[in-house]
Parts: sequence; structure tokens; C-alpha cells
Amino acid sequence: MRKRLFYSVFSAFVLVYALLLIPSLVFAVCGTASNCEQYCNNPCEGGLGYNPPSGTLCICPPTSATNVETVLENVTNYIFWIATAITPVLIIIGAFFFMASGGEYEKITRAKHIITYTVIGYTIILLSRGLVYILRDILGAP
Repeated sequence: MRKRLFYSVFSAFVLVYALLLIPSLVFAVCGTASNCEQYCNNPCEGGLGYNPPSGTLCICPPTSATNVETVLENVTNYIFWIATAITPVLIIIGAFFFMASGGEYEKITRAKHIITYTVIGYTIILLSRGLVYILRDILGAP
């Protein structure tokens, strides 16, 4: 009963969040930057900035920001990319613990906890990244 209630509440939360997030993701950009420096340091008029150069991963330092929204976005981007790199590693470690448990209840529980908390943590990070766009929309920031 509790599990069904949890899944119902979680599904409703994800649906409402998705409906709030989708309109926030439609924004105007000024084109594609020629390098990461232009992408990080040169905002454009009437849009949110430039697209990153194709084939390049640009992670802008949070100190390059000039307002609170940009600092918040840069920090969430840093955390997002670090978590994106760490999440598969933790899931593989949890799977290894699960396979090596030998049927021992404590080891199986430990493996389940590693995988569960990894998924929960990454979900929270994804939600926080989307929250930046929702707050930007609510506050009317460009």
C-alpha cells in the first residue's frame, strides 16, 4: 500500500514538474559560439546566450557570472556534469556489490542502497537544474 502511494505521488510530481519545465526550455539563443570563451563570457541581446561550439563541452566557471541567475545556472551545470560522470560509476559499483554478495542479506541491502541513493541523488540534481529555468521564467529574467 505504501509503495503504491509513493509511486502515485512520485508520478504526479514528475508529471507536474514536466508540465512546468517544458515551456521554460523554449528560449531564444543568438547562434553558435566559435569557442568556449565566447560561449561563457559574451551574452547576447534578446536571448539567453550562445549555443556551445559543436563537438565541444564548455563548462563555464561560476566566477565569470555577472548576476545571481547566471551564478546559480553555472553552479548547477558544474554539479550536473560531475554527477553525470559519477552516476554510472556508482551504479556499476552497486551492481558489482550485488553480484559479489553471495546471497548475504547485508551485502545485498548495501548494493540496493548504493543504487537507490545514486538514482535519487541524480534525480534531485536533474530537478535542481530544471528549477533554475523555472525560477528564471517566474522572475522574468532573460
